[in-house]
Amino acid sequence: MDGSVVELFRRQLVKCKADDGSHGPAKVLPLTLGILGAISQHAREVKPDVRQALLALGAETAEFAGWLYRDLQDTTTAVYWYDRAMEWAQGAHDTAMQGYVLLKKAQMAYDERDAHQMTTLAQAANRSIWQLPDRVRVEATQQEARGLAMLGEPLTAVERKLDEAEQLFTTVDPR
Repeated sequence: MDGSVVELFRRQLVKCKADDGSHGPAKVLPLTLGILGAISQHAREVKPDVRQALLALGAETAEFAGWLYRDLQDTTTAVYWYDRAMEWAQGAHDTAMQGYVLLKKAQMAYDERDAHQMTTLAQAANRSIWQLPDRVRVEATQQEARGLAMLGEPLTAVERKLDEAEQLFTTVDPR
């Protein structure tokens, strides 16, 4: 197994993501899980340089599986795949994906109306160690503001976070 197989899996994932928009999560889930199974099986057998690329792709695919299960309202399985995404992102040294998964878990906490968990995860996602793209930082900051509001924090604290999000947004590349 080499880089060409990783690229084959990547192309399949891109197709799954595109098909999700037109066919829905139930239709793309089997192929997504197949990719995850292959990555899980082969990650132990490959050379270190291929392993890192495979784990990075595994993290991205597991995050997508988490999204699909969240869309299907299967929270337990979504959490499992988000946790797996975090594990593989750590193995791949992909700090941006680790921060992104924290944001996704914060969003799930909002779905459950768990304001404390949502705020904690959004704050964790916003830490500079993750080196998140500005667009994701904007979303994490907005999520944090929402959590503060749900917790009944003073309006000034919520507005401060929203102002921070707006400042970040003005620096985002529109492409």
